[in-house]
Amino acid sequence: MGIKIAIKSNKEKDDFNLDVEIKWLFFKIYHKKISKMDDFGGNNNHKENSSSNNLKKILPLIKNNIGKLSKLLIVFIKSIELEKLNGNLIFGFYSPVTTAITFASINNIFTMANIHNKSDLNVGADFTKEVLEFNSEIIFKIRLLKPIFAFLRFITTKSGFELIKQLRNLL
Repeated sequence: MGIKIAIKSNKEKDDFNLDVEIKWLFFKIYHKKISKMDDFGGNNNHKENSSSNNLKKILPLIKNNIGKLSKLLIVFIKSIELEKLNGNLIFGFYSPVTTAITFASINNIFTMANIHNKSDLNVGADFTKEVLEFNSEIIFKIRLLKPIFAFLRFITTKSGFELIKQLRNLL
C-alpha cells in the first residue's frame, strides 16, 4: 500500500502538456494538467538578503546532518517502486554530425534502461532540421511507512529539528 504517482508529458513544436496525478488506493488525491510553459513559473520576488542569511545558517546544519540525511534519502529511494516508464524522443540539431553523435549516446542509455522489463524508451533522429519532440509516461509507487518512520527519527534529533526549522524559514 502506498501512493501512486503518474506523470505524463508531451511536447510537439511549441505545444507542451504535462499531466500529474497522485492516487492513494483508488482515491485521486491530486490531479493537475499544465498546458503552457507560462504555468510553470511565477514571480520569483524573494528577498536576496534574507535568503542568503538563511542559507548561511542551513549549510552548516546540512554538513552536520549529512550522514542522517543520506540514510533518510536511501530509505526514501528504496521505498520507490517503478511500475511503468515509457518515452519517445525525436530530436535534430543544425549539424547532422552532432545529431548522429548525440543519437548514439542517447540510444545507448535508452538501451540499457530498456533491460528493465517495465521500461520502453525510444529515440529517433531528424537529420534535416532542428527539432525537439517527446512524450513520456512514468508511473511509480511510494510506500510511505518506512520513510515516515525514518523522517520522524530524523526530526527527533536536536540538529535534525533545527535543520527543518531553518528550512521552513527559507520558504
